[in-house]
Amino acid sequence: MAKSSIASKYIGDKYGRLTCLAFVRVDVAPSGFRCRVFRFRCDCGNTVDLSIYKARSGNSQSCGCLRREMMTRHGQSNSDEYTSWEHMIQRGRSADPEVAKNYADRGIVVCNEWKGVGGFQSFVDCIGPKPSPKHTVERIDNDKGYEPGNVKWATKQEQQFNTRRNRYVTVAGKRMCLAEACRLLDLNYYRTLYRIRSGWPEEEALYT
Repeated sequence: MAKSSIASKYIGDKYGRLTCLAFVRVDVAPSGFRCRVFRFRCDCGNTVDLSIYKARSGNSQSCGCLRREMMTRHGQSNSDEYTSWEHMIQRGRSADPEVAKNYADRGIVVCNEWKGVGGFQSFVDCIGPKPSPKHTVERIDNDKGYEPGNVKWATKQEQQFNTRRNRYVTVAGKRMCLAEACRLLDLNYYRTLYRIRSGWPEEEALYT
């Protein structure tokens, strides 16, 4: 594709509050990665130069006015809840390959209800206040995204029980990872895991 065609490809497109106006330049990162920078007009009237990737990925949805509005509206920009919410949003949009492979590349995204203006308040209304400084946001089902019914506050220990590497079992009608089941039933984790891997029925492995 010719340079002129590339430069005009996104003109007129809108991403969040940003409308693409014109191609500006190509920036080259120390790693050699080439990034096309465009000029955008924000709905508030300001103009800003951003990489097209940031705009298209959703990392930048405005000239900065959106974040200022949210901070002013909620008055909780310095709260632990706001920090956790902001980190959650960033994980779902991160361009870092190591982060993306565990989130965006797997379809793990933040629901629209919890993004943009009003998103933080909807998030807090759903999940409630943070129980303690040790709690962070956790997805209940690791294969689903950040959405109502699949997010809770959890400690680091609780989150370690909920990884994709864990094997899940059912105890008293509740589905949980094997590590948590062994803790509740006072079982030796490695012995129980060996039984299951050896083909023991789940109930016998847990209760024999």
